[in-house]
Amino acid sequence: MFEQASQTEAGMQEGDDKLMVKFFTNSVENKFKSEQEGRPVFEEKPFITIITPGSRDVFTTKVNDVYKRRFPAAWKRFQESMEEHGEIAGMPLKEWPMVTRAQAEEMAYLNVFTVEQLAALSDTHGQKLMNYHDLKRKAQAFVAAATDGAFVQKITAENQKLQDQITQLQTQLQEQATAFAQMQAQLGERDVHGAGGSSNRRK
Repeated sequence: MFEQASQTEAGMQEGDDKLMVKFFTNSVENKFKSEQEGRPVFEEKPFITIITPGSRDVFTTKVNDVYKRRFPAAWKRFQESMEEHGEIAGMPLKEWPMVTRAQAEEMAYLNVFTVEQLAALSDTHGQKLMNYHDLKRKAQAFVAAATDGAFVQKITAENQKLQDQITQLQTQLQEQATAFAQMQAQLGERDVHGAGGSSNRRK
């Protein structure tokens, strides 16, 4: 729901009191966690949409400290709303191709937002959802496959890391062997020249 910025808010810019502002959350993939777990992992991040009345332009971007200071009252109300629902991490149902948008919205109404939550949902609460048992089985299969995939990916990554370390060690040993051979060659040349010089002096 959009709200008009208050003229009393600190840090506002000229004309901000005419803007329509909305803070909301959007699912953003965490690339690091996705690689670690071998499946897409999304996190809810705060965004802001700003609309100037009478204009067709709609500005949407990630929230930073500038927007928090610029619209503190709206940001405070958004934070209070987030505290009520808690922070959500996992595969958002709205990003999961196994459910329709209507099904995702229906489950969100019952505070089920991720595939992981659906997989662990009790039958008592799930009975309210249409095709609940079929969706829950698909969700459990997705979570199981993701877990297995994460384990395989972890082992593969560890093996690759070990192989890289072995290759690096072999390279270092080769470099040391080459340097040692060069040093021996230089010492040999010095011995030859030194022996030749002593022999000439004796003559």
